Amino acid sequence: MDVDPGHEGGRTERESGPRTSVVLGVTVAVVGVLLAGGLFLADRLSDDGGSDASAPATVAPLGTAEAAPVSANRRFERTTESGITLRVYTTDEHPDFGMGFDAEELPARCRAAGMVQATAIGSAAVTTTQSMLTEEAPEQGNVGFGVGGVIEGDPILAIVLQTPPDITAVGATTAGGGVDSMTPVDGISALAVPAPEALAQMFSGIGGAFNGVDPWSGVLVELRRADGSTTKLQGDELQMGMAMWNDPECMQQFEPEPEPTVTLPPPTLPKGTGELPPDPVAAEAEIRAAMKAAYAVGAAADRRRLDVIDDPSGIQFMIDRVRRDPNGVELEPTTLEIGTIGFLTAVEASFLYEIELPDGRLEPYVFGRARFVDGAWKITRATVCNDWERVFTNCGP
Repeated sequence: MDVDPGHEGGRTERESGPRTSVVLGVTVAVVGVLLAGGLFLADRLSDDGGSDASAPATVAPLGTAEAAPVSANRRFERTTESGITLRVYTTDEHPDFGMGFDAEELPARCRAAGMVQATAIGSAAVTTTQSMLTEEAPEQGNVGFGVGGVIEGDPILAIVLQTPPDITAVGATTAGGGVDSMTPVDGISALAVPAPEALAQMFSGIGGAFNGVDPWSGVLVELRRADGSTTKLQGDELQMGMAMWNDPECMQQFEPEPEPTVTLPPPTLPKGTGELPPDPVAAEAEIRAAMKAAYAVGAAADRRRLDVIDDPSGIQFMIDRVRRDPNGVELEPTTLEIGTIGFLTAVEASFLYEIELPDGRLEPYVFGRARFVDGAWKITRATVCNDWERVFTNCGP
């Protein structure tokens, strides 16, 4: 097959569409799942400029090897000219990526419809690869790769493809002269060629840096159409594998829907008996003053602090202990705002307040209680001690 001089380097005659920034995020999310089944969608490891090997510009001849269908899930079996046997299976099942690849509103080329798996059996090694099938194959096809035989010293690159109905032949060539081709069976093809050394090392995890050599530069996959035109897949087109990972129309299901804004009403005070103190206004003012005194800072405020707590037992011992401890933290509110005060009875009140601690923690709706004891309104011990616990100090029993 003659090479179009205007399309060197294995670029497709139908230029691929723009790649968006979402491509990498989606590819990373699914690669881990597919690797477990043998599909490797690798990121580019190095720049093309340093490559010392390149695939031939074309695959010839294409479609020389035929394959006969086999019953059940086993679609066909074929043997390459180099003696590698390929067994190909398909299933309607596919991994559930949780990404909506079966959403009805997406184009058929974006909707997962099953899986195809190819097992390549060579003289020294066996490798398996697989790819997801879509309801309709995209123009450039869906491609999966697997490499085996590295330890055995006979590395095999297995390639499985799903292609559109107008593809009459597919072929693969690798640097060093490896060639394989076939006519698709119901849009499915499986090829096997010797794997380039750098690519084999990348798949196996064996070997060091590639010294600027792109492991994919020695691989070319070519699709021939009924009208005689060809699409050449190399580099990025091969690495992405599945068109659905980088097709903008396939990505639309990833646009997050705005989260609804939920506004919760503020808590309300419990209902009282309706009985009020003789002077509710004066009682409320006294409660607010007591609350401020209970949270005053410094040794000079200690006596007044104890006077405004209904049961101050153990509180002074706690404060003294904290002050002696180099790592102790004393309750020093940055903000203390007292809201509405409601009277449960003539001698008991509840209220909401907001407290902000020095570390920036803000508690906007805290319940406080006050009691009329010995002729004065005082803050309950539980109210004060609950806030001391916010700075990890316990009032004790």
